[in-house]
Formats: sequence, structure tokens, C-alpha cells
Amino acid sequence: CEKHHRNLIDYISNGYICSRMIFEEGRPVDFIHEEVNEGFEKLTGLSNVVGRRVTEVLPGIFDSNPEFLEKHIRVVESGIPDHFEIYLKALNKWFSVSLYSPEKGYIVAIFDDITDRKLAENQQNHLLSELIIAKDTVEEKDRLKTEFLAYISHEIRSPMTCIIGYSELLKTRRLSIDEKVKYIDLIYQSSQRLLHLTNDLNNISRIEAGE
Repeated sequence: CEKHHRNLIDYISNGYICSRMIFEEGRPVDFIHEEVNEGFEKLTGLSNVVGRRVTEVLPGIFDSNPEFLEKHIRVVESGIPDHFEIYLKALNKWFSVSLYSPEKGYIVAIFDDITDRKLAENQQNHLLSELIIAKDTVEEKDRLKTEFLAYISHEIRSPMTCIIGYSELLKTRRLSIDEKVKYIDLIYQSSQRLLHLTNDLNNISRIEAGE
């Protein structure tokens, strides 16, 4: 890989690695690190990788991240560059990776550590989810409050209508003693209903106030 992009790898801060695919029975199964830059070691924390297989440097990587090998194979076989973001479990880091094949059987990866950005995005998404939940909770409380007020309005209106109506009858009509007693009793019952409702509302207010 030395003849490829020498000037580039000397100056970039990104990680750079040039690898040669390993084929078994005509099928790509692994790749060997041919050349890396200082950025590779700084970003991955790995050293002395040149001449070693990926599965030797990071055992189990193709099991934990099978798409990692698949993307490399696709670029080598098709010659079409690729760019993707990936979380490598073996390194516990997120990377932004660009792949291209400079010649048949070889692949170059230029990458950057984006773990901090991903953590910030996850935190932002978490906060956004909490805000959405809080908004939904407030809206649900407002809906319940509206329904409750409508119910209370109805509960107040019924006995009040009764009290006003029978009071008007007592004022404007000549009634027998039995009728007066009946209407006064209905007014009393409605008044008691209003009193119970007022007590219930007072108890609810005290519960909401934390008393």
C-alpha cells in the first residue's frame, strides 16, 4: 500500500489503514493490515497491527459486527466506495468510516472517532423523548381537567336548577301546606347535594396541594 496516497496519510489526523483481503477457496474471509498511520493508533488505541489479520487484532469482531466484514467485501468486489457509521463493540467506540478500493484485492479505510457526538445525540434524543412524554402528560391532565370541570358544571347546575325553580314556585304560587313541604324538602335535598359536592371539591384541592 505504500505507493498509494503517501502524502495523504502523512498529514491527515483521521485514522488511515490499507488492508489486503484474504481469500480462502475463492471467498474473502479476512484482511491483513498492510499500513496504518499515527491517527489509526490514536483513535483505536491499537498498535503493532501491521502484518496481522483483523481477527487476530480484534478477536470475534466478525461475530459482534458481521456488517463490518460485509461492507469491506462489498467495496473490494464492486470497486464502489462506501461511507457509514458503525459502533465497534470490540473497541466500545463509534466510528465514521469511508472505504474505497485502490486496486484489486486491497481496501483503504479512512475513519474518525465520533463517540462523543453519538453520546451527545443519544442524550439529546433521550431529553427529547422526556419532553414529549412530559408534553403528553400535560395534555392528558388538561383533557382530564376539562372533562372534570364539565362534570362538575353539570353536577352543580342540576341541584341549582332545582333550588331556583322550586324557590320561584314558593314565591309566585299559592300552594297547599303539603306542596310547600314537598318543595322545601326538594330544595333541602338539592342544597345537601351541593354541600357534598363542595366538600368533595375541597378534599380534591387539598390532595393536589399535598396537604
